[in-house]
Amino acid sequence: LDQSRKEVVAYYLPLARANPPDAVVGQSLSPEISDEHLAKWLDRRLEKVFPKAAALVQNMTLDYHFKDVTFETLNRPDFLQSVKSAFPDVDWDKAYEEFRAAGETASEAPVVEE
Repeated sequence: LDQSRKEVVAYYLPLARANPPDAVVGQSLSPEISDEHLAKWLDRRLEKVFPKAAALVQNMTLDYHFKDVTFETLNRPDFLQSVKSAFPDVDWDKAYEEFRAAGETASEAPVVEE
């Protein structure tokens, strides 16, 4: 946020130089107002309205939910229909048959004991 405020000051500094605000002219002790004086004045004004980082994150929370797809979920009767309605452009019948075939192949594979 400090960097953003500095960028805003840099943007408005030429405009303030071309037409110094009355508040700056009234505070100046010399007829010439330096860029440093203008920049400090702009920065003080912006500091009042720019939010502080601590205030922005003070009430921030992060909610998270773990969602897993289990083997039981994949084998529920309504699972395939739910997936088809959520993703209608995918050929889920083919993908589901491949999944089932892979599961059957894995269950038929011999278990190697060491």
